[in-house]
Amino acid sequence: MRQLVLTAALFMASACAKETSHDHEADRAALYALDQAYVEGWKQSGAAAQDKAVMAIFAEDAIIRPGLGTPPRKGADEIRAFWFPPDTPATRIIKFDHAPDSITVEHDLGVVSGWYELRFEYGGDEYAQNGNYLTVARRQPDNEWRVTQMIWNDNKLE
Repeated sequence: MRQLVLTAALFMASACAKETSHDHEADRAALYALDQAYVEGWKQSGAAAQDKAVMAIFAEDAIIRPGLGTPPRKGADEIRAFWFPPDTPATRIIKFDHAPDSITVEHDLGVVSGWYELRFEYGGDEYAQNGNYLTVARRQPDNEWRVTQMIWNDNKLE
């Protein structure tokens, strides 16, 4: 009987370990795709399409930490109000490159960091900036990755 209980316990432990193990290459690929989905979301035409595509990659409790000392925005509602306030024009992306140089996965936590260059038009004015960024993502119960933290610095370009 003791051997049967021990065998069952080992079997259950093995099954649990298999359920929680993940393919790190597939996870890194998913995090790269998440990073690029952020860029592609901003390239959508129209504020509503941008809002839908960009916000789809964020967890409801996400936090963004914009550059230039701007206070953090916590949660989907604050992030949406920061990027997509009602009755404002869409951001027209001229160029947006994200170049991740590191993608790390540890269990259900992923970190993507890299360099970006952005040129965009908003409200009739053109802006250009580049800098570093860091994105933290968490695997969700549905096994999809969502951004939970994002920070970037802005170096304004002439």
